[in-house]
Amino acid sequence: MQLNEDLMPEVCQHLLRDIEAYKDENARLLDQHIALEHQFNLLEQQVSEMEAETQYRFQTGDDDCVDIDKYEQLFFQAPMALILVNERGDIIEVNEIAVELLQKEVGQLKSINFRKLLVAQSSVNFLMALQKLNSSLQQKQLHQLVTLKDGSLVDAWFRMINPEITQNFSVMISLNLIDVQVPSPHSFRLFSVMFEQSREGVIITDTDGTIINVNHAFCEITGYAESEVLGKNPRLLHSGYHNEAFYKEMWQQLFHAGWWVGEVWNRRKNGETYPEWLTIYRVHDDQLAQSFYVANFSDLTERKQHQQQLDRLAFYDILTGLPNRSMLNNFIEEKLTSPKASEKIAVCFLDLDKFKDVNDNYGHPEGDRILREASQRILSRIREGDMACRVGGDEFVVVLTRIQVAEDAKVVAQDLLEVLSNPFKTKQAQHRLSVSIGISFSAEHGKTVSDLMRRADAAMYKAKNLGRNGFQVFESEDEQQLSEANTVLSHIWQAIDHPLQTIEMHYQPVYAREDTNIPRHFEALVRIQVDGEQLIYPGSFIELAEQQGLMDKLGMAIFESVCRDIVECLLPSDFRVAVNLSQQQFYNQRLLEQLELKAKEYGLSLSRFQFEVTETATMENLHLMGGG
Repeated sequence: MQLNEDLMPEVCQHLLRDIEAYKDENARLLDQHIALEHQFNLLEQQVSEMEAETQYRFQTGDDDCVDIDKYEQLFFQAPMALILVNERGDIIEVNEIAVELLQKEVGQLKSINFRKLLVAQSSVNFLMALQKLNSSLQQKQLHQLVTLKDGSLVDAWFRMINPEITQNFSVMISLNLIDVQVPSPHSFRLFSVMFEQSREGVIITDTDGTIINVNHAFCEITGYAESEVLGKNPRLLHSGYHNEAFYKEMWQQLFHAGWWVGEVWNRRKNGETYPEWLTIYRVHDDQLAQSFYVANFSDLTERKQHQQQLDRLAFYDILTGLPNRSMLNNFIEEKLTSPKASEKIAVCFLDLDKFKDVNDNYGHPEGDRILREASQRILSRIREGDMACRVGGDEFVVVLTRIQVAEDAKVVAQDLLEVLSNPFKTKQAQHRLSVSIGISFSAEHGKTVSDLMRRADAAMYKAKNLGRNGFQVFESEDEQQLSEANTVLSHIWQAIDHPLQTIEMHYQPVYAREDTNIPRHFEALVRIQVDGEQLIYPGSFIELAEQQGLMDKLGMAIFESVCRDIVECLLPSDFRVAVNLSQQQFYNQRLLEQLELKAKEYGLSLSRFQFEVTETATMENLHLMGGG
């Protein structure tokens, strides 16, 4: 179509009156999208936290502790429409909000495939999303705009759920109906000055897609001058990010509904690609007997950068900048399932020996300096393609790829021992530390992330028990010991989660030498009950709980059991009970506060207790807690 320059002022005069309403509608839709994204991110955070706990418990062999009830509560009480589908798209479960949105009975929905609710192109896009989530280990969520068969446009977020929770591959879909309110022509109140001063870019094209006007914000965002785009097609902005099917669906929506809204990646004049939130309306002008397209868009670059920062927080350790446990799990999983899975990998679990002494004697800022320096030293000893991660306070994991023989990993382990044994020099002191390393191999020690991590972890503790400052490779004879440790660890978790059913306290009277008739106090002795019959004694679980960093939780569960027994047994107020505390519990700076709060819950004072440390140590604040 040849652009009629004489018609331009008249066209713009008729179209500029529409811009304010379209701008307001675009802003409303963007706010609606952001609100849904925020809700979905909160849900994503809760699911991720639950998955992280599930993954940890699977790694420690505690398979019975997956809290399905917590997941179901999250799903059914979420403030948004949620659907759970399997790898084919069959609907497994829906919550009440989804039933209301889709206007079908629960039984109807759970008997069909989600694709049956969508128009043809959205159905294809949905299937592609499932395939992408199923085949990618790095990407756990996707976003699409889908159109239901009744013509409704729906904002859909797809989130893959950890198979260890649902037992099979499944995807949770969050739905939000986009209520597009096409403004009345009588409400248009926009002058050309507002068109020019708008911070959002505006393009006006004829029915052939030829650009007939743009505003100043368009020029600022894209880098093109008005003279460079008039008479051109908006295709000059295409980034190549979207395929033909994407634009086909966009134009089908425009043709049938007269509008389209969504996120698009375009390209600036300087070649830089950027995301934008785009709304397009088809407008018919009766006076001119012509139709036009008005596109209104906002630059989402800053929002995307902010999201990338949030993603970095989710997958990287803030202190050291190294990948965290979530990224580590994805990396190992990818190596185990990739076409090159036949290539052996080694998982090296590192724990800095006596690192807690640095924190205790010099403070946590000093400890943080050591951890940052240790991270850099570890990175200096691995190759491109390998990965170093921080998975806990003073714990690191190194994944070595392209391992030909076991000796390759042993050489790296020896390098790590040497580089980490060199003094750490700071302004406060010169610290000499060592490291204990455990190694597992993908070919011999497991085919899953949890198998390799558990065996490397077990080998690391073996290295510690053999004197520290060394490395050990997991051996077949270690399997029985690991299995027994995992069983005990599972009982420890049961005691933490269900103390009433599993913690059994025994009270041994302690008499004064001068009077053996009346007990001076009672000593609380803990047992963990298994299956209502077997009892596990402290010698079998305290050290393991300390190794796994669980003594804070277990210790408070034991203390609460003692408080409950004192109240139920109506012991006289002058009877004191001696409670053993692990030395590890004293690293918790809030220990005294937590003990006081727990005692107050049962109407007790800490003066009723005598606290004793299970290991020889000098505890400066022991007397503050009633010990003596």
